[in-house]
Amino acid sequence: MGRYYSGDINGKFWFGVQSSNAIEDLGGVVEEQEGYEWQGCRCDYDSDKIEQRALNNINCIKLADKVLSQTILDDDIVEKIMEHITYKSPCYCEFCFNNVEEHMDEAGQDDIEEWHQDHIYENDCLDMWIDRDNETFLNVMKEMKEEIEEWKNLDFNYNIESSEYSDDVTFESLNFNENILSDNQKLLLANYTMGLLIEEFFRLNPEREVCQFHGEF
Repeated sequence: MGRYYSGDINGKFWFGVQSSNAIEDLGGVVEEQEGYEWQGCRCDYDSDKIEQRALNNINCIKLADKVLSQTILDDDIVEKIMEHITYKSPCYCEFCFNNVEEHMDEAGQDDIEEWHQDHIYENDCLDMWIDRDNETFLNVMKEMKEEIEEWKNLDFNYNIESSEYSDDVTFESLNFNENILSDNQKLLLANYTMGLLIEEFFRLNPEREVCQFHGEF
């Protein structure tokens, strides 16, 4: 149960604590997406591009038929050649896959007719991003760290050691008892955890000026 975010960082909004626009609390930006996205990879779906690709495929077959009909080859040979010039389904994401079979396999589909009828979702995600030198982010992270340290009068020693970010961060893994924290403290801890992921992303990717990800409503 819960809502996830993925992209430059990957994680899970803390259930019952953190809203989907949590990045705004850190100084970031949230923008609601519109339109549709592919099943399987969740890239943006462009119906005009798919229709144009389908038209190109049809035109190629027509051209092949016309050229072969003007040759001196026997009709039965032309017919056999045309049998091997098949219409290729344009119904796949060209950025992630080489053909429709690869895309269907990723999406867990095995019926081409059903795939043609049902291969997209209505977009229900939020785009989120934050700049490396965002002053609000830097100040908020400093303030949150100081407040968290005061709760136990101990150094806050939760460290992320790799880019394989976990979505299983809990109060227990942070050595805090959930029951003794107020709602505001829980929210602060959840947002600080997201902030740590962002900080680690920028540390591991010094060439990047923006951390981008998307999340579920």
